[in-house]
Amino acid sequence: MKGKSKIQLALWALLFMVAIPISAYGVDGQIKIAQTAATTFPIQINEPGSYVLTSNLIVTTANVNAIKINADNVTLDLNGHGIYRPGTGTGYGIYARNKFNITIKNGIVRGFYYGIYLYNNPDHKGAGHRIEGIQASNNGRNGIYAYYSTVTNCTANNNGDDGISASYSTVTNCTANNNGDDGISASYSTVTNCTANNNDIGINACHSTVTNCTANINGTNGVYAYYSTVTNCTANNNGDDGIYAFHSAVKGCNVRNNTGYGIEACFGCQSYIYRNAASGNTAGQINCPSGNTCVDNATF
Repeated sequence: MKGKSKIQLALWALLFMVAIPISAYGVDGQIKIAQTAATTFPIQINEPGSYVLTSNLIVTTANVNAIKINADNVTLDLNGHGIYRPGTGTGYGIYARNKFNITIKNGIVRGFYYGIYLYNNPDHKGAGHRIEGIQASNNGRNGIYAYYSTVTNCTANNNGDDGISASYSTVTNCTANNNGDDGISASYSTVTNCTANNNDIGINACHSTVTNCTANINGTNGVYAYYSTVTNCTANNNGDDGIYAFHSAVKGCNVRNNTGYGIEACFGCQSYIYRNAASGNTAGQINCPSGNTCVDNATF
């Protein structure tokens, strides 16, 4: 029995090692991943654990993912390296679906259809993902697409659609510039201390809270708020309204030199516009039609 058990263990170990190109195990227990001449994509992570890149990964096939995570409780440290794909296609940089407790940190994902994609169905709520210190740029759709995640200290620039698209998540200390659609798209999420400039819409908030953020020089609205709360934000020099409010609260914000209104509430939509400062906006400072409450705002 002892001999048979050892053979079985050896076979399992061999199967696991074939799944990803492992160069060595680190002294801290991290499993090292490096691209070699024998590497094929996608690299499959099939077991929980801590993984670290020790080289860049370059995918040359258009419609292939770089890394696919098939297990819960995985930490992937890019370790300052990048995952790149030159050209166009439908491949994803890092992909996981309906997994729990995935952490991705410290590196670059560039040139894919989606840079990072962490999606969870409603029956996989509370996934507990974390994306930290990632630069996601020049991807065809979204730089970072995340459900039930904490996204922090990330940069998402020059992506075809949204820089960061977050649902049921927290986004903090992030920058999203020069994206084709929303800099940050937030649904049932919290966005704090973020900057979104030179996008179509800077921050698009649906049933979300946006606090201490900056949204300047965007093509349309700096902040579009739908059933949301926007507090202590700056929205200047945007192509339409600084902040547009639909059934939303806008408090303590500074809006200047926008082409539309500084702050606009839709007719009868019960928005609350309170103690904001608006000046130099082309269409007017604060548009507060019937059905909204606008008090203690400074316009000049």
